[in-house]
Amino acid sequence: MNELSSLLIRHWLLAAATLLAVMLIGAVAFVHLGVYNVAATGQHTGPVYWLTDTVMRHSISRRGKDITAPVLDDPARIGRGLTLYIAHCEQCHGGPGVAPQPFALGLTPIPANLVETSRRWPPGDIFWTAKYGIKMTGMPAWKYRLDDEQLWDLVAFIEQLAQLAPTDYRARREAVKQHHASAEAHP
Repeated sequence: MNELSSLLIRHWLLAAATLLAVMLIGAVAFVHLGVYNVAATGQHTGPVYWLTDTVMRHSISRRGKDITAPVLDDPARIGRGLTLYIAHCEQCHGGPGVAPQPFALGLTPIPANLVETSRRWPPGDIFWTAKYGIKMTGMPAWKYRLDDEQLWDLVAFIEQLAQLAPTDYRARREAVKQHHASAEAHP
């Protein structure tokens, strides 16, 4: 190798090292100067949302791919899932024709529309997400409150959300609430 080539390689290596050092200093300054606004009153910027959503989807997909769902189209299972959905999910995620509670709009990111989730996510991914939750989103890990059978009941109902018209959902919801009110009145 001649002296000119060696000098050129050294210059490129020095330029690359300088660029890397500047990027590292910039990243450290970004983190320590508090430049990024973490207030829950504003949503993430487009790039941050894309990055966190992409990381989340790939992480869930990797962990949910080997989960085998039981039979989910059993009406009794779906009915139990509706009861669980009303008790544990509707407040943040809403339902067909039913808005989430106002506090849920203060979460960042805003909780997913599970009608859309039911169209795009396989049952194993929904199960994994409900069981283990998602860090820094407000989505709890339900494994501490619900057993696997209950979680599958919930998944069975979520899988039906896309087919439910708002009037059907509200009617089923009211029937569940009346049943619970009747059960509480007549123990």
